[in-house]
Amino acid sequence: MYLLRLQQVSLEFGDAPILKEANFSVNPKERVCLIGRNGAGKSSLLKLITGEYTSDYGEI
Repeated sequence: MYLLRLQQVSLEFGDAPILKEANFSVNPKERVCLIGRNGAGKSSLLKLITGEYTSDYGEI
C-alpha cells in the first residue's frame, strides 16, 4: 500500500521539461529525502504532490 504514488508524471513550463514520465512512490514508515541542484524541480514536485500544480500527463 502506497502513501503516495506518481505514475508517468510529466510537467513542463513552456519548452522546459521539469519532469518527464517520472515514477515515484512512498510506502508507510519510509523516509524520503529530496535533493538536487537549483532548478532541478524539487519545489515543483512538492507542489504537484500538494495539488498546487497539476501535471501535464500522468497520475498522482
